[in-house]
Amino acid sequence: MEIARGTEAVVSEADDGPVEAAAVEDLPYTYARDHGLLLCAMAGGRASVVMRAGSDPSALLEVRRYLSLPFDVDLV
Repeated sequence: MEIARGTEAVVSEADDGPVEAAAVEDLPYTYARDHGLLLCAMAGGRASVVMRAGSDPSALLEVRRYLSLPFDVDLV
């Protein structure tokens, strides 16, 4: 593992390769609850998001911005 100084980039490596920063983050609880969203899994550089039926699909735009990852959506 290398720790950057100043404006250098931070590189973090686990035993299986680089660690994705978004993989350790979750959607803020209040946003997810209010918009009927749940971040279920992260695999292969993609996230899996579950969306409650009847929720506004425009909430997914904020999820995309927040995660900075492509994701699949399942309606429940």
